[in-house]
Amino acid sequence: RMNRWRFKLDTNLPGELGQIADWINTAEEVLSRGINFDRLKSSPEENIQRFNQLNEEHAAIFTDKEAMLRTFQRIKRDP
Repeated sequence: RMNRWRFKLDTNLPGELGQIADWINTAEEVLSRGINFDRLKSSPEENIQRFNQLNEEHAAIFTDKEAMLRTFQRIKRDP
């Protein structure tokens, strides 16, 4: 419940701060997903496919990390 409130507050921040907060929330969601390998129900190929999918999601979200960091640092410097 607290996470929902935090999400609402974060995404209602003005301008670029809202964009940064949205990126952080998305990154946290991607990082919180487990791989959930199931040796009994899934084949090794399915597990590899799941791993590759999660790896692609991580890579996609974190390609923007440096841009988000630069934006945040600029906002922090300029009142």
